[in-house]
Amino acid sequence: MNKIMLVFLMCALLASCQPKMKTTTKTSSNTGSNGYNYPIYPTATPTIYGTGTPTPTPTPLPICSARGTGSQTIEYYKINPIINKGSRTYGQVLWSSITDPVWKNKTFFSTDSRLNIRLLAKASPGVATTNYGASCPYASMPYTKLQVTFGVKAVGASSYSSIQTLESNVGDCSAVAEMLPPTGASSFQIDIFNVKWNYDCDIFYANASTAEKAQYCPYSYVWPSDCFDIQFQMATDFTRDIPQ
Repeated sequence: MNKIMLVFLMCALLASCQPKMKTTTKTSSNTGSNGYNYPIYPTATPTIYGTGTPTPTPTPLPICSARGTGSQTIEYYKINPIINKGSRTYGQVLWSSITDPVWKNKTFFSTDSRLNIRLLAKASPGVATTNYGASCPYASMPYTKLQVTFGVKAVGASSYSSIQTLESNVGDCSAVAEMLPPTGASSFQIDIFNVKWNYDCDIFYANASTAEKAQYCPYSYVWPSDCFDIQFQMATDFTRDIPQ
């Protein structure tokens, strides 16, 4: 009996001296084509992105909406919104003061000597409708800068009396451009073309090689399937001037 008790006692002592096994938790993952392991997250209600909600435009800087200068009683004009699709065709008119349904019948596109304009870029409108009634079907694109070319000419003329290209950050305004109005014309038209963004250069091709990015930097044409949103400000002989 004593021998049996001794055997049980020795077995118990041996078991208590065995090293404890360390338990580890392994996070499962998916291996991407570039060899990076993407973690598999717990199942949950997904967050849906890209629903077309416009990206908010930052509040314009005070100078971009400041009262005009001069003795006239009429403020400089703020033409907006101007929403339309992009184009990769050089020189294609994307907006015109004589074709826009809202602005084509306005009588203030007239001046003798002063015609100053300034661009204020706005964030992508996302799913929206253009000034011409077409659909912008895709989600907001996160561009942060726009470059826009403006041309002024007598209504119906074949050539422009002045062309200026302006650029600004979203929510900010460009420098003021002095344009040359057409001589002897009772009214003029302003056309917008060659609208470009920094999306391709800074975002879409952010990790591309220098050679790949060369044709898209610093600006490239807004895609024909996506829309831009801008305001431009205009001062004439009959308004206060745009402050600088």
